[in-house]
Amino acid sequence: MSESLRLITLSGLDQAQNAKVKSLHSELVPFFEYILELVYREKNPNMLSKLLALDLCKPFPYCDTSKIMSDFKELILEEDCINADLNTYWMNINGNLSYILRGRSQKIPQDQRDWLNMSFFDLFQQYSFLEEHIGLYPGFYEEYINYEKARIFIFCYLFLEAL
Repeated sequence: MSESLRLITLSGLDQAQNAKVKSLHSELVPFFEYILELVYREKNPNMLSKLLALDLCKPFPYCDTSKIMSDFKELILEEDCINADLNTYWMNINGNLSYILRGRSQKIPQDQRDWLNMSFFDLFQQYSFLEEHIGLYPGFYEEYINYEKARIFIFCYLFLEAL
């Protein structure tokens, strides 16, 4: 093989290797830019990771709410349903979280945002007597604390996002 033919062949191999590297580069650069854009748009990654770390998928504390209804039957009116009220309140928090996780926090309805300003006992004042006794019901207490943490994280997240 002549020296010039050999150089052309080696030169061609180098170009082929460079083409593969450029191809890989062309695949990774858009991905990297996409990730940077996500991080830039996500002003509060620590807050979002803390939200995701909260376990909001536990079973509803029916045993504790039944005990609460039994223990405080003289204070709970017949038309009150603590299970339905808690479910409504906690599903609002889950709904807000769902908007955030899908990147649609700007589309959260105002009435759902307004609920984030209030605790369960602020919103459902008929159960305010329970606030000082909540520690007697460990399952209920644990769920209540998890949802309150989520509510506060979401509230702060939305506040910071608006800045």
